Amino acid sequence: MRTVMVTAPGRVEAVETEEPRAMGYPPEIFEVTDAIIEFQDKYTAIISDVIPVAEVKRGLELAGTPAATDKVVITFD
Repeated sequence: MRTVMVTAPGRVEAVETEEPRAMGYPPEIFEVTDAIIEFQDKYTAIISDVIPVAEVKRGLELAGTPAATDKVVITFD
């Protein structure tokens, strides 16, 4: 995303900004992968929305809205 910022009279700067929607995986993810597979029913309980890739914009809006959702999964069916 590019944001234009006016810093002084007659001076315009372009600034690159990011909109992070999720953090990377912590190292522990590899230690619990087997448990995620074995206990899928427990982990699916935290998924609040499953969005098809055709509606990815809506999924990103949900994920970026505080308290609107728990976990959003984008599917590539």
